[in-house]
Amino acid sequence: MPIYAPMHLRQLFSKNVPITEGPILKNLLKLGAPLVLGNLLQQLYSIADIYWLGRLGKSAVAAPVVSFPILFLFISIATGFSMAGTSLIAQHVGKGNHHGISRVAGQVVLTMLGFAMIVVVLGVFLADPVLELIHTPTEILPNVTIYMKILFAGMPALFLYFVYSGIMQGYGDTVSPLIVQVISVTINVVLDPFMIFGWGPFPVMGVAGAATATVVARSFAALVGLGFLISKRFGVKLRFSDLRPDRKLIRDIFAIGIPGSVGQTATAMGFIIMNGIVNSFGTIVITAYGVVNRLTMLFLFPAMGIGQAATTFIGQNLGAGKHERARDTVTKGAIFVFVYLTIGMTLTFFFGHYFISFFIPNDPEVIATGAEFIRILAFSVVVFGSMFLPQAAFQGAGHTKPIMIINIIRLWGIRLPLAYLLAITAGMGAVGIWWGMFISNVVSTSLYWIWYARGSWEHHYIKREQLDLRASVDAEYRPSKRL
Repeated sequence: MPIYAPMHLRQLFSKNVPITEGPILKNLLKLGAPLVLGNLLQQLYSIADIYWLGRLGKSAVAAPVVSFPILFLFISIATGFSMAGTSLIAQHVGKGNHHGISRVAGQVVLTMLGFAMIVVVLGVFLADPVLELIHTPTEILPNVTIYMKILFAGMPALFLYFVYSGIMQGYGDTVSPLIVQVISVTINVVLDPFMIFGWGPFPVMGVAGAATATVVARSFAALVGLGFLISKRFGVKLRFSDLRPDRKLIRDIFAIGIPGSVGQTATAMGFIIMNGIVNSFGTIVITAYGVVNRLTMLFLFPAMGIGQAATTFIGQNLGAGKHERARDTVTKGAIFVFVYLTIGMTLTFFFGHYFISFFIPNDPEVIATGAEFIRILAFSVVVFGSMFLPQAAFQGAGHTKPIMIINIIRLWGIRLPLAYLLAITAGMGAVGIWWGMFISNVVSTSLYWIWYARGSWEHHYIKREQLDLRASVDAEYRPSKRL
């Protein structure tokens, strides 16, 4: 019997999306489109804060800018555990084990809430010494500190939304989380000026108001997401009994989540070091680097969305025993991404200076530096974009160690050493940084495809655990008077 992504609110946007049968590419695009929009919307939280705080001056704008790398380290860890939930849920859906779906959902919620509480304590108490350690200028320190502490205090809400989104993605519903996120972002955008400037009944809160508005918006998303999980209308039927700790299942979640979290964290730290190398070449290079990175990310967002959707496709098809369809998902998704990025990067190669001048219209030096950067980087972005498909195979199967290893190699083994050696030791200047990025993209993507071709990922994670888990949850869900 085919598995369909649940409908409900999604009827406004698309038809049912068959995951274990039907045309792969068409359905992959349907499932991936909301994920692309979600990736774009996620950027609006910080964009809204920066926009309104810009009315208070550069000291206020520095709060989200300086806080982001530190906050992102912890968000990266949460992302890794969210991957674990998506992988396990998708495979249980493919096997038709609805009890297993609920049990996994409960244990992921429990694990993430426990971790979020640890992050709150660490973040609030370590914010001051960490900001001093990274030499935050004294004139912006108060704003950065209060902004970061408030966002750390709201981490449970963010983590809970990640759990909800990951669970629903694994189930095959990517539109319900998008709707929740649209409402959440709207709340943040509307509340920002009221809480920053003291409009209406609100006191003037400045930077603290921006952070508080973000936490309120994320709390809404978390509570609605949790409500959807508890209700029986959205596919997953989370019961209070599912929140009772299951050591075996929690161990499985950690086995999948820790490598993903380590890989994400290593990536975040690597980019902090990379920024330090770039910063040594001055404002022109810094600005060009920032603009080109944002430009390439706009082209990569659809590729990332296809990769996220492929994770669900692969997990469910492996769970259903359809290994060939899982492999076809990777192949067809990669071909689509390659063609799409070839067109996009060809345009940026020849017309990059026009794209860059859209962001920085009156600085010819930045435009020239950025255009040179994009001409060097363009081909590697085409290759790099295809990486999201073998990565999806590992994530969907629950084998996240290859992702961790290759991500560490990409940044710490190739990009950072090459950028330093070429740009500084060899005296190539900023061009050396661009070539270091080019080489790291091509080599790391090649490693992904080589590892994928070995086929070990097809021995999906829950296969050997399925009977034990099914037995335990069947006993759990026998008729009783308990919730």
